[in-house]
Amino acid sequence: MPARTILLFCLAPFFIGALQGCGGSDEPTDPNNNNDGPLGACPDSPDAQVAAGFDALQGNCNTCHATDKVGPLARVGAPDSVNVDDPASVSAQAELIYARVTDDAAPMPPGTKLSAETIESIRVYLACETQ
Repeated sequence: MPARTILLFCLAPFFIGALQGCGGSDEPTDPNNNNDGPLGACPDSPDAQVAAGFDALQGNCNTCHATDKVGPLARVGAPDSVNVDDPASVSAQAELIYARVTDDAAPMPPGTKLSAETIESIRVYLACETQ
């Protein structure tokens, strides 16, 4: 079998797969629905998850990320701009907060990997409360 034919058979699935992503979406765009961002969409009945996400942030993050923590020693190096007890700060930093709690290389809180359920509750809280 010629080398060109072998190359064609090997690369064809990649080209076909790439073409599938080229088309537009038939779904209408809703500017209030945050499906495209890293936080995803707020589910239809989020109350229990929102409460659990709020509690998870307060219980796991408030130690270093609270407005009453001043200075690098009290905040254990946490940036001054991220305070989980301040709704404006949470809204402004929601994507950063979510990125850090899902970061396997440097998880927050330090040295602790939150459960998938807790992370999902935090995601729902952030997605629903920051829209």
